Amino acid sequence: MRIMLLGDGSSIHTLLWLRSYADYGFEVALFTLEPPSPGIPPRVKIFHPSSIPLNKFKYLLKIGDLKRAIEEFQPHILHAHMVPNYGTMAYFSGHPYVISPWGRDILWMKPSRTILYRNILKKALLVHADAYLLKKIMVEKMDVRPGKIRIFPFGLTGEIRKRVPDAKGGGMFRIVEFRRHYDWIYNQSTIINAVRILKDRGKDNFHLWMMSSGKDTGRYREMVRKLEIEDLITITGGSPRESILDMLGKAHIYVSASLVDSSPVSMLEAMALGAFPVVSDILPNHEWVSHGFNGLLFSPRHPEDLADALERAMNRESIEEAIPHNRKLIEEKANWERNFEHFADELKTIKTK
Repeated sequence: MRIMLLGDGSSIHTLLWLRSYADYGFEVALFTLEPPSPGIPPRVKIFHPSSIPLNKFKYLLKIGDLKRAIEEFQPHILHAHMVPNYGTMAYFSGHPYVISPWGRDILWMKPSRTILYRNILKKALLVHADAYLLKKIMVEKMDVRPGKIRIFPFGLTGEIRKRVPDAKGGGMFRIVEFRRHYDWIYNQSTIINAVRILKDRGKDNFHLWMMSSGKDTGRYREMVRKLEIEDLITITGGSPRESILDMLGKAHIYVSASLVDSSPVSMLEAMALGAFPVVSDILPNHEWVSHGFNGLLFSPRHPEDLADALERAMNRESIEEAIPHNRKLIEEKANWERNFEHFADELKTIKTK
């Protein structure tokens, strides 16, 4: 079977899908308007058009290039990632497709786009959602038939799930914040303000490593300096993937103050590697965290609530008790290889004509 993935060729998530399709045995192509990652397997055929416009209409303007790529590769099916860009291209290509919203595109959909999104999702042969919240929105607001929605998180590969967390030990509590990049929806300023509150309470038996990266790195460093908490926070400005996983394995606590999310992959990685999650009280996190049992939830717009949760989380006995439960939960629900195989098996049975 031949499948053409439409998506951001620079994304780690796209790379995972491409590798998985190729390992499964499909003939795979990628159509992308972003620079393709050097890690894309050589057996994947890449279509990356030239002269890509630098404006929001670039996806519409490159539908002709997509049609030519389809004509050359002759895929049985397209797999579009995200609704507003590559989903739109798949919709207007006239070729059979399945689609994977990535969360933010559905959760922060502009009302003016509801009709277009509804048409794109309803025309898809299958819809992959990585959280139940996305299914609820698509069914209730866009009239997508529930029976064609498949729910499973982007999940973790066996390489991560099988890593053994470091012994947590005594002394200083290690806290890690990590998202793919800094963004207002990840709300890292609440975390910094919570650290200042803890310092005012006389708590100094911890250190926070903020390992996200992006244009706001300098702004957050200046915020830390002005709050006089440089002794409690290290902002790395981004780190290699292996360094992040090593740090998550050493961490006692993982913290996230996201205002919106779907499947929280960074949190799942932390849970698999033994870090106790202290995360926003938003619906997608409820699928993974039972407050007071295997993690703690807090109101993401209230630094005081986060400070309370972090102070409560600094209990080694609770952390150690949560580790085996969280690792089992990840193995059962976020096993990428198993979930992907079920999805790929179903793709082979779809009638595309």
